[in-house]
Amino acid sequence: MKNKNTSILITGHKGFIATNFINFLETEGIKYKIFKKSMLNNKYKHQFTHLFHFAFRKGLGKMSIKKYINDNVLFTKQLVKFSITNNIQFVFPSTPAYFPNNKEHREEDMLYSYNLYTFTKILCENLIKNKNNLNYIIFRIFNVYGNGGSSFLDKLRFKIKENKKFKFIENDWISRDFVALD
Repeated sequence: MKNKNTSILITGHKGFIATNFINFLETEGIKYKIFKKSMLNNKYKHQFTHLFHFAFRKGLGKMSIKKYINDNVLFTKQLVKFSITNNIQFVFPSTPAYFPNNKEHREEDMLYSYNLYTFTKILCENLIKNKNNLNYIIFRIFNVYGNGGSSFLDKLRFKIKENKKFKFIENDWISRDFVALD
């Protein structure tokens, strides 16, 4: 990715993964800019090479389902249109939510929605894949953890460090991959 012309737009810059990605870009001397929604109606042809879309709500919290879907799916749709208009490669981190089984998975395998987060990720993937003239990359991120993170492993590490008890309940058909960001 690194060349003198690479310039990246980033959504979700305050999130754990995006923060680590920005640290990487700064270390490598790669130019980037934080994407703001006000940029949606402007033209940026030839100013940026990639748009990394890290902004994606995980939990519903106290918001309505309509707002959750708007924030995830409709914003992604707007970014896809923006990417096409400005000839920018759209990069979308997605979910490894394959249909549950204990076999090795392949990219062609059916995806499985087990919550609203994975459902909206799958919707966005389909939206991206079915858009003509969109240069895109979809990659799957598995269980990310690290300093400053809030994943299952981060919580587990904290409980162990604090010598606190925890109950681990898992289905025997699940195998997990973990990605460390430090």
